[in-house]
Amino acid sequence: MEDSRRFGSVSIKGFILFYALYCILLIKASITTFLRYFPNGYSASELFISYSGGFIRRGLIGTILYALFPYVSLQYLIIVGYITVFVVFLVASYRSLSKNFDILTVLFILSSPAYFLFHLKVSSVFARKDILIQFFVFISYGIAVWSVLNEKRKILWPTLLLLSLYIVSFLIHEMTLFYFPLPFALLGVAFQRRNKLLHWVIIGAVVVSASLAVAYLFGGTIAQRSAICAAWQRHYPTLSCAPPPEYAPPAQQNSPDFVQLGAAANAISYIGANLADNIRYIIPYYQNPVTLGSALYGVLLALLPLAFICAGYNSLRSIKIVVSSLMLRIFFWIAVCIPWALALIANDFGRHTSSACLSYLFFLLSMQRIAPQPCQDWLRKLNARFESSSRYQWIILSVLLIYGFGWMLNHWVPIGKSFISLDPLVHAILR
Repeated sequence: MEDSRRFGSVSIKGFILFYALYCILLIKASITTFLRYFPNGYSASELFISYSGGFIRRGLIGTILYALFPYVSLQYLIIVGYITVFVVFLVASYRSLSKNFDILTVLFILSSPAYFLFHLKVSSVFARKDILIQFFVFISYGIAVWSVLNEKRKILWPTLLLLSLYIVSFLIHEMTLFYFPLPFALLGVAFQRRNKLLHWVIIGAVVVSASLAVAYLFGGTIAQRSAICAAWQRHYPTLSCAPPPEYAPPAQQNSPDFVQLGAAANAISYIGANLADNIRYIIPYYQNPVTLGSALYGVLLALLPLAFICAGYNSLRSIKIVVSSLMLRIFFWIAVCIPWALALIANDFGRHTSSACLSYLFFLLSMQRIAPQPCQDWLRKLNARFESSSRYQWIILSVLLIYGFGWMLNHWVPIGKSFISLDPLVHAILR
């Protein structure tokens, strides 16, 4: 028995070591891709959106980078900053998850291509703003949990801190609006326990109204696109800001000029595009069975770790205990559905699937911290067998490797392509 447990510890350490080496390989490949397309890659050009032409949503990071340009090499600052945020985010999440869930559940989450690995597996996602938003969402859950568990402490400062994180996140990317409702619902529990639920409702109404107004009124104009592009072209003359051809009239989309523009389009190119053009472009995605079917299949695969947690820790019971009032329960279910509203009007469905699943994960983690539930018998027995039997260790780790390192969830694909594809490492081996 002692030898089996020692082997179990060695196998887990071996899995973690493989995981670390795998991440390093993915980071190396992503850096190569990022530098190859810099500054016209979508990730870099989205970071360049700034206030050069006036206030615009998503412009905070670009304004900071523009101010730093004379002092640092931006491409390497972005790379080092992104890797640092990812590592801190991963380590902080791992520590919190391992304190509240069993080791098999933690390994299942770490292995999933839709959670932390999503930011590394897809090279075109590398350096995207999503990682900051999700990290701030994770911190916001921590603030909300602290507020719930410390009922005798004042709610003012945690609320201001959470709202500050939200404002900064929203200025980085408006997708924040779709992923903060769940931590805000948890903050509502803290307000309810202090008999101040009406204050929470008022704060929420003000924040949502202001956010929608900013997102609608400051989406950017063609003049702003030109001003931002001109400002950056003084530093990067090769930066392109060609308008996206997919928003042109259908009769013009196949012309040689628009095909050439499409190859040069980047994130700055989409400034000034309206919602109607975007919806017209999105509709064919819902009409294609391959693209739509693979997106739904990707959601099912991504939800498996969450289903595993709910079954292993009776998370629904925790939710009933914590979210006790009718108003909070109504808002909770609305908050659960809100992340998918963004996916309905955007074609980078993989990104939003990953962001939604991470938000759900941190919510379930918060429930376990506030109202911990015992590990179910079947999961406890599975962990015991994993510790005591080398055969079960190999079987379970093999299943995790197949699930986690056999496929990847693409953040975006052209119409007719699948959101599910082979893992980069597997693809490189088979090629």
